[in-house]
Amino acid sequence: MRRLLPAPARVLAGLVLLGASGVSARQEAPDSAPAPTPTPGGWAAYAAVPHPWSTVVAVTVALPVGSADDPRGQGGTAWLVGESVAAGVRDRFSGRPLHVDVRVERSGTVYRVVTLEEIWPEALDVLEAALFGGEFEAPGFAGAKAALEASLTFESGSPVRDFKRELYTLLSTAGDPWARDPRGTLDTVVPLGAAEVILFRAQHYRMSQAALTVTGAVDPVAVSRRVSGASPAEPDGTAPVVAAREHEAFTAPAWETGDRLRLAPEVTSSWIGVAFPVRPGTDLTALELFIHRVREELVTDPPAPGLFSAEIGLVFRGDRPIFLVEAAVTPDVTDEWEARILRTAHVLSAEILADEFFGWHRRRFRAARLMEEMAPEDEGVRLALDLLRNGRIRDLPGEIDALEPADMARAAGALGSPRILVFGPDLDGRLPVT
Repeated sequence: MRRLLPAPARVLAGLVLLGASGVSARQEAPDSAPAPTPTPGGWAAYAAVPHPWSTVVAVTVALPVGSADDPRGQGGTAWLVGESVAAGVRDRFSGRPLHVDVRVERSGTVYRVVTLEEIWPEALDVLEAALFGGEFEAPGFAGAKAALEASLTFESGSPVRDFKRELYTLLSTAGDPWARDPRGTLDTVVPLGAAEVILFRAQHYRMSQAALTVTGAVDPVAVSRRVSGASPAEPDGTAPVVAAREHEAFTAPAWETGDRLRLAPEVTSSWIGVAFPVRPGTDLTALELFIHRVREELVTDPPAPGLFSAEIGLVFRGDRPIFLVEAAVTPDVTDEWEARILRTAHVLSAEILADEFFGWHRRRFRAARLMEEMAPEDEGVRLALDLLRNGRIRDLPGEIDALEPADMARAAGALGSPRILVFGPDLDGRLPVT
């Protein structure tokens, strides 16, 4: 192994930024009192977005707590907390129309509950208690741990796991727990007991740091009353309601210095990871349009020769975004694909498209993003993460429509020096086997 030097608008109505609320979450103002502006209640932020045509309600909670918070030597704790909480909510509604799932990542955790209009207030009560209540017995812990151990055993020795471990180590600083696999390893998971899971939840889960969204067949005024004890100043059952405490944006990119690492394990395929840090102040919607352009250039139909698969998008190290391209390729085109990824990002970042061509790409991007959020539960996740990371929710159709060619160019120009991992056989025999 050897280390080498790197290769060369509109905003949804109702957003308020407020300090801590002194209103009880369940207190309702008298009918004769003037309707105050909604506050976040006990939450860091919340949003209620109605869709009258929907038949379900999605309740989403996003927390800035993930596997990076796992105690040393106890990797997989946050993962098992998530699965235990979800199992507890699931059991409370056994036989009733409710679905719950959880996604535990390095820098955060997202819970998503989908149910009917008449059930969502009860579902929110149960979810709140499972997340932040005083008592917690980690229901479903044994089953979740057994499933995790089975998955880790099955994947033992997988080169993909090795690639991911090396990649996230490269994207972090020395000893940074963010680099660890969110699911832990067999060595860290097997010794874990329910006591560790209960303690983690008690130490790290705080409503005051979490964002809540309620989307779908819901009255936003009712959500505001339930969450903050107050109605909007101008109640409107068809307009979104958003409330958030003041939010501090990230002030530095994930790294300032690029890097490149070439590893030659004894495997039969190659993997490439190319990551760019995003500088503060970058418009996220414009950046997502640029990423959409990169994806369309790299992932074609039919696929380009030698490409098995590609994952292209944003990951977050804490609140700092990283544009990451991961590609699995045949070993004979490894160098070609590394160069192609870098060249594509460089060329697209320098282009200023004519209005008619830009409009075509913008329409394709708009259609793709709106398709992704057709279901209230999918939209709810994005809104909750918007609140958690930016302190506001984006009016995505409006912001996309307002984009101009220079906006995409500025966002692309905000990418810093890449960090690159090339992981696969050395067909030229010039590198030592690792």
